[in-house]
Amino acid sequence: MSHNHPEITKVTEITPDHVQGWIDDRSEHWTKATLENHITRIKYLEQQAQKAFGKDKVYFYDKEIKRPETKEAARDKAMSHEDFLKLRERMENSRSFAKDALEIAYRAGLRIDEIAHLRREDIDLEKKTIFVSSEGAKNGKERSVPIRDKDLEYFKELLERHPQEGYLTTIQAKSIDRAIRRYMDDTRDDKGQLLSEKYPKETAHAIRKLYATERMQEQRGLEPLPDKKEEMKCWDRVSHELGHGDGREALYKIYCKG
Repeated sequence: MSHNHPEITKVTEITPDHVQGWIDDRSEHWTKATLENHITRIKYLEQQAQKAFGKDKVYFYDKEIKRPETKEAARDKAMSHEDFLKLRERMENSRSFAKDALEIAYRAGLRIDEIAHLRREDIDLEKKTIFVSSEGAKNGKERSVPIRDKDLEYFKELLERHPQEGYLTTIQAKSIDRAIRRYMDDTRDDKGQLLSEKYPKETAHAIRKLYATERMQEQRGLEPLPDKKEEMKCWDRVSHELGHGDGREALYKIYCKG
């Protein structure tokens, strides 16, 4: 608003037309899920502003807001557990750090960039946490990710192989991603389809979705809870582990299909 409408100095001066203009200007770079998430947040912002200034003074969210065309989501498929096991088996004899990157993505839900910037001192076996620094995190948001008891032995062995303080690898994120995809080019699912064709635009992101699915099942069982509020409380906890915020139902629908 400050860039396109410098004449506006108060939230009470924002109108639905201003919001619609912002959405129309930005939406070509968004997926449908991102668009819906922004609209939800705009509604929330209006509610908070109304609490501060009064409902009669604030009105910029229109429930009839027009939804322009958006780009198709390129990453909307979670890797199945069976496919992950086949990929892990294919990479068993690899000496590349990509083999560890695959495991870290599966066990902690980290992005490739976050894995590439992971330091030995970020992994705390005593506290059972992994610290994700702003250096590799998306939007520079730091966070801590829990290490599950079943994964402690793996991370202990990982640290034993990297006794020196500092980065676990000097390999760039793009190179790690390409290395994993080379193995996906040579790995087929139970029906004979190559994983690189089954997940054409996804590598670790598909594994992050698998992590999210398994973390949700660990917290509330195999099936979604009948109480939506309780289901979303579980999702908020997993969402934080993934590096997202609270209340992002649009992401829940992407990460937790079925």
